[in-house]
Amino acid sequence: MNDIEIAKEALKLEEAAEKRYREQEHLLKDPFLVALVEGLRRNEEEHGNFLREAVRRLGG
Repeated sequence: MNDIEIAKEALKLEEAAEKRYREQEHLLKDPFLVALVEGLRRNEEEHGNFLREAVRRLGG
C-alpha cells in the first residue's frame, strides 16, 4: 500500500467511527455519556478532516 491508499483507508475508519458515535448519541440518556460520546464524535470528525486534506494534497 502506498501513502494515499493508507490515508484513504484510515479515512474510511474515521468516517465509520464518526457515524457510530453519532448514532449512539441519540440512544444515550445519561448527560455525561452523551457529552462524552459527542466529544469523541467531534474528535473523529477532526481526524477525518485532516485525512481528507492529506488525501487531497497527495493527489487523491
